[in-house]
Amino acid sequence: MVKTTSLWYINCVFLAFMQTWRASKNRINQDGKMKQLVIILTCVAFLAAGRRSNTCKKGDVEKLSKEVAKLKTVLYNAFKVLEIHTPDNNEYRHPPIDVSGKSFFAFSVKACHDAHLELQQTPGDTQTDNYEILLHGYASDPKCGIRDNLGTLFAYESAKVLVKGERLSCDEMRPFWVSWAGGNIEVGTGNVYGYGTFMSWKDPEPHAVNAINVMTGWGAEGDWIVLA
Repeated sequence: MVKTTSLWYINCVFLAFMQTWRASKNRINQDGKMKQLVIILTCVAFLAAGRRSNTCKKGDVEKLSKEVAKLKTVLYNAFKVLEIHTPDNNEYRHPPIDVSGKSFFAFSVKACHDAHLELQQTPGDTQTDNYEILLHGYASDPKCGIRDNLGTLFAYESAKVLVKGERLSCDEMRPFWVSWAGGNIEVGTGNVYGYGTFMSWKDPEPHAVNAINVMTGWGAEGDWIVLA
């Protein structure tokens, strides 16, 4: 069906387009994909609007399905800047990721449960002026949460927000984004900032976020991909 097909294309192409827009033209041109991206995006726009074009028909877009998948992979790899494996150790051991001057962070993670991010004002400081994001904690009763200044590993005591539901997978990467703009801590699914928000909390006394650290534990290991 045109509706289902077009929505799938919009998802793929919109992610690619947003990532492309944020990158330098040189990086994209090295793969020779910019022209394809524009053509596919135009076709999807016509289909989504229910309009016809002399240069873009339903059959043309369907033939491009494999190219869209390839393009998405190329763009994803082009903007992948860091890969991290976190062991089952319940500690932030990896070097903090510099996010100074930024207001959001896009990443993907594969873990059965208990993927944690700490948003730090002082890189490496896990005790003061930080926010912690918990994804799919409590394996038997999955929850996600936002904590302020950690202080304790018991989410019920320190969480500002708790949201029930499974969010992670043992077998596949799941994309997320985190934002701290203006002291508003938000978490969403996907790699497009502002879409898919499922958790948020406004800090009445916000502090800067200059670094992010990640960890897994409580029986889970994790693989992370950080996007530019």
